[in-house]
Amino acid sequence: MADSGTISHAGGRERILEEAFTKFIGSGYSAVSMQQIADAAGVTKATLYHHFRDKEDLFFEVMLHGFSRSQENLAHTVDHAESLRDQLIAFAGFMFSSERADLNRLFMDLHQHVSAERQADFWKTFERPWRYLESPIKNSIATGEIAPGDPLIIARVCFTAIVGQMQIARTQSDIPYPDTELAVQIVDLLLNGLRPRES
Repeated sequence: MADSGTISHAGGRERILEEAFTKFIGSGYSAVSMQQIADAAGVTKATLYHHFRDKEDLFFEVMLHGFSRSQENLAHTVDHAESLRDQLIAFAGFMFSSERADLNRLFMDLHQHVSAERQADFWKTFERPWRYLESPIKNSIATGEIAPGDPLIIARVCFTAIVGQMQIARTQSDIPYPDTELAVQIVDLLLNGLRPRES
């Protein structure tokens, strides 16, 4: 197979990342070979190894590439909602989206197949997702919208309540994948608590 002469160095690398993302999402890290990725991207295996040292290196770059776009979209989604309730619902809706679901599948492979050192490098590059909730929570504490507390712990509790629903749905076939309606229920439960309402 010959590489297309019209593909630039940067363009060829971008296409490899896109095709690798699709392959890793569809089949998982273990089932995808470098040859399959090269074939899908329309490049030789030698070209693939020119851009990426090995499969772990390619997978790591795929994660960086996908997560960078996802974090930009997540920040935009949260920033454009007004109240904390709306921000949490927007955050949950984004986490439930197909874009994020794909990344979550990759995260499982990241933890299983990528060295601990490279995983640490990954998190030096990106904020943990719950950090995007810290600022809205701080503001809501300052305005008295919610009770005082550690914004980071509150953010992590909100995050785990939301992401936990996705994990349950993935492992229990009788539980539907979470949607916007469930996002609203989770957020209202988080904000209102379990205590009975005063009449």
